[in-house]
Amino acid sequence: MFRLRNQLFLLLFFILFQAHSQNLVPNSSFENLNHIPCLYVNGYTEFSYHLQDWTLPTYGTSDVFTALSPTNCFANPFSTHPEADGKQAPRTGNNMCGISTYNAGLDYREYIQVKLTSTLIVGEQYYAEMYVSGAEYGYLCNNIGMHFSNKEVTPIEIGHHLVLEVIPQIKSTDIISDTEHWVKISGRFTATAAVEYMIIGNFDKDNNTSIIKNNTDERSSYYYIDDVLVKPVCDPTDVSLAICKGSSITLQSTERTIVSWALADSPAAILSNTPTLLVSPEIATRYIATYACGETSVFEVIIDPLPTFDLGKDTAICTGQKIELDATTEHATYLWQDGSTKPDYTVTKTGVYSVTVKNACGSFKDQMFVQVDAPLVFNLGTDTTICKDEVIHFDATTGGASYLWQDGSTHPTYTIRNPGYYAVTIKNSCGTKSENLTLHICCEGAEIPNLITPNGDGKNETFYIDCYGNGDYELNIYNQWGSLVYQNKAYLNNWAGNDVSDGIYYFVLTFLDKKIHNGWVHVLR
Repeated sequence: MFRLRNQLFLLLFFILFQAHSQNLVPNSSFENLNHIPCLYVNGYTEFSYHLQDWTLPTYGTSDVFTALSPTNCFANPFSTHPEADGKQAPRTGNNMCGISTYNAGLDYREYIQVKLTSTLIVGEQYYAEMYVSGAEYGYLCNNIGMHFSNKEVTPIEIGHHLVLEVIPQIKSTDIISDTEHWVKISGRFTATAAVEYMIIGNFDKDNNTSIIKNNTDERSSYYYIDDVLVKPVCDPTDVSLAICKGSSITLQSTERTIVSWALADSPAAILSNTPTLLVSPEIATRYIATYACGETSVFEVIIDPLPTFDLGKDTAICTGQKIELDATTEHATYLWQDGSTKPDYTVTKTGVYSVTVKNACGSFKDQMFVQVDAPLVFNLGTDTTICKDEVIHFDATTGGASYLWQDGSTHPTYTIRNPGYYAVTIKNSCGTKSENLTLHICCEGAEIPNLITPNGDGKNETFYIDCYGNGDYELNIYNQWGSLVYQNKAYLNNWAGNDVSDGIYYFVLTFLDKKIHNGWVHVLR
């Protein structure tokens, strides 16, 4: 330990060892000693005399502390030595180190250096951490960090005990002000060179280092170091994969090296010591992958069923109604004709509706046509008449409807030229509607004879009214004295004057539309 103006730079070294997975730092908690120290370090070779694996890169004399030394030794963490800087238990084990990190404008520094157990790989990411605690001594400062180098630094090469002006990959810009507890300094970095060595200390000059006053008048800063860790950044993530029922899949990682596989339900039973694993589970199964970095992650294999959804046949609904289409399939994604991605779809309009369902079994599509029918409002009207040469067209067209006329016709339109009974039944999704009407003869402008000759020659034998239909009007015949000689309420063009003698007679015709026609007719045999 370098002493300046009776300043004592204390480093506690504690022996309890705690293994850390994939730690590239040998003797990371300083538990492996060559010799138990008692005093502070006076020369750079003395540091390695006491501590295994670690060296000093400059002439700055960092210290080793151990609870194995007597309490009257300076090197005991709870030392009663008059030059001791207080008491601090190692974070773990029995040992720790101590370094000077600031010296009131003189730029005196102390560092510790170690060769990593393996060379860092260029381009790979690494995580580094260490724990520090301020001594009850002088000042407290910032800028304590870790520098990674591709070559060893030696005091003979450096030739001084001043600041190593290199850029640390890990650095605390905050002042470490805790003198009772251990504070973690940590970070990640990407290796830009084939690094083999790491140095711990403050790599900034005093004028670039922030300080605060501690509880003594000393003009320097001193920190204890313990539990140093450097490891590859692994950070494997859990993976969820889906396969179709009855198929298999190869589990693997494209980013990290896997060294073994096991079932999550029985992690102690190793399935394979290979980087890949071919599996064909019948049910959802979780596998644990162990990586070369020591971390683990879970590969969950989900079993997808073959989609069996069916939208159904083309159909029709009435205005105001709706259809709920459901394509729900386990672990699937959905894409409807309009871009919707939900498993179900509500239909209220006429159109073609389609959905593509995807899962581990593949891509499946179904579609259906939905006709939205209008309510049935067609009406044939009331009974009426039809005249000679008159044509009546009925159009019962209604969306999505079927038609059945009285004569078996199934067209939506119907043309009528004759009197008679007409009926249509219309059906669609809104219901069934039946309409009917009777068309009676119209004798408006009909030719009514004024002479009949019922003599058997087949000419003018009856009182024949030249209009369509029979029985659609009433005929009354009167003699010249006004007596009723013939009456038929549904006249069929068949009166031949059988009950009267030759002569002039008067007739009154009353049609169903209540129109009355009258005149005379001469019966002549």
